[in-house]
Amino acid sequence: VLKKKEENWIRESCFAFQAKTALKIHYCSLSLKEITEIDYSAEPKIDGISASLIYVNGKFTKGLSRGDGTEGEDITRNLKTINDIPQEIKEKDFPSEVDIRGEVFIENSDFKKISAKFANPRNAASGSLRQKDPSITSRIPLKFIAYTFGCLLYTSPSPRDKRQSR
Repeated sequence: VLKKKEENWIRESCFAFQAKTALKIHYCSLSLKEITEIDYSAEPKIDGISASLIYVNGKFTKGLSRGDGTEGEDITRNLKTINDIPQEIKEKDFPSEVDIRGEVFIENSDFKKISAKFANPRNAASGSLRQKDPSITSRIPLKFIAYTFGCLLYTSPSPRDKRQSR
């Protein structure tokens, strides 16, 4: 729940953004009448560690962090300790291979219980995923939220292909 001060800051930030955008658009010779209504969309920021979950034939087979930006670090064993990550997905028409992207994080309420060991929740999540021993990672209250998917491969016609062929 947002506090009044936060609500005002968000509203003022949106208005300031809208005013700057209106000026830029006006300089591009568009009429201000054309931009009087701007719809906004906002979502909560989850400050965690990016993770890529690879599923092959519905089974979670590999988990990677972003690593050094060029090559991901294999964190499969530690990701398998997170209850939010299913080890197997048994859905009809699920792709034979899929890369599910998401964020590993620790909720603030959970972090309070372990805060003596870590500087902040993001560092706690990061350090836990890099542990050599998954049993240590399993003691950290990590969560996972998926936000998109990458490569999809269907070995049989995809649900979309089936609909189009009718």
